[in-house]
Amino acid sequence: MRPKIALLVMILTAGLAGCRAATVTPSPLPSASSTPPPTPTASPSPTPPLSFSRPLVLAATEAGVWLLDPERGEPQQVFDQPPLQPERLGQAVSANGRYAAFLVQPQAGAVPELVILGLPHGNLTARIPLARVDDRSDAQLGRLLVDSQALLWSPDGAWLGFAAALDGETLDIYAWTPGGGEAVQLSDQPGDELPLAWSLDSRWLVAANPASDSGYALAVNPATLARRALGEEDAHPAGVLGWLDEDVMLAYDISAACGAARLRSIALESGRETLQADHCFDSGAFAPGDRAVLLAVSAESLADCTCGEREVEAGVWMIKNGLGLDELVSAGDVRDASWRQDAGIFTVEREGSYAGFTLDGAPVTLPPDLNTILPVASPASGWFAWAGADDPIGLWVGSPTHAIFQADPSPAGNPAWSPDGKLLVYSSGSRLMGAEAPDFTPSLMWDAGAVVLSLIWIWA
Repeated sequence: MRPKIALLVMILTAGLAGCRAATVTPSPLPSASSTPPPTPTASPSPTPPLSFSRPLVLAATEAGVWLLDPERGEPQQVFDQPPLQPERLGQAVSANGRYAAFLVQPQAGAVPELVILGLPHGNLTARIPLARVDDRSDAQLGRLLVDSQALLWSPDGAWLGFAAALDGETLDIYAWTPGGGEAVQLSDQPGDELPLAWSLDSRWLVAANPASDSGYALAVNPATLARRALGEEDAHPAGVLGWLDEDVMLAYDISAACGAARLRSIALESGRETLQADHCFDSGAFAPGDRAVLLAVSAESLADCTCGEREVEAGVWMIKNGLGLDELVSAGDVRDASWRQDAGIFTVEREGSYAGFTLDGAPVTLPPDLNTILPVASPASGWFAWAGADDPIGLWVGSPTHAIFQADPSPAGNPAWSPDGKLLVYSSGSRLMGAEAPDFTPSLMWDAGAVVLSLIWIWA
């Protein structure tokens, strides 16, 4: 076990061993539950581009998209409609912080549009209808509006992949690049395709048709339009968990009968596949730096599963360092696996609350009064934040050297740390709130007049 993770486990196990479950009220938590959270994973702070001078807050509300300078407190509306997808602005903003892309629907029944804003000024860079009016299909448009993977930025921020019905009724894959003019069509297969993931070097966009009876997957290079078919004749990947290397992805099948199944590594260049989990699972998570994999296997995912040869029991299964077959590290009915990059731990949902695991599969005890909320950590400062809008209600903060305490008893959501980890912004209904370390006294930054849907810091 690595020293940092060992310290994390030691802090949590020793500090939380005496905690008692209690009903959370708007008053501060009892001292027995006021326990330092795990130490966030140390990572270098992002370096802002040279043209940026200070961080801004990008906020999506039910009335549109806004930019706010915390130093000046002057919100600027940059778009007058709420984003429909993606639900979180973190997926909407390119990795280099220069663009934000999201789907909108101008009015009920209208063709959805892809809106691309230039940052930090919020200027409208592109607005692309995602279907031709005369060819549009309500069923296909519905897919565009509800699928969270309808658009994906490449890791270098140079390309945006998205699905659109511009060449008939089915969804094809397109790519847009800044300064490149019109979007480039990357696929024209007979069926719907959705973008799944970009390769680490941004050369390949992996897409798939999720139909279980006639599905297929392919990788396309938007610069050269080179294509590669993926998967075997009767088993085509429909989901991507992560990348073991620039050329090797972790993919899995999805079907109506089995859900997720048959996790395997696939090399794009050679097409070679290596099966690593030949069974059904509810969900999976991948830690890129350490190449660790966690699979949540629920009892429901195993019921009537016919998509794998290996018999397994419900529980948490792990593949360490991306090598070999998965092994059971914790039995029990679990689901909703995720990797918390900021905290350096995996989490799964178990009986209505969250449980944590290290990269080595060791359990991490989470605060019992707050284990129905996933914390947001600041690697820069070590502070954690828990925001709850319903059972529990309020905002809590803590760190490895500061006991957890309730900073705001009001409903809270969308916590986001400033790059230096000293200012926490969050929403409370239509209000954008701010709280500064170490006291975290709540202060009103701006009342949007409409419910705040999502927040993210950008460099400006």
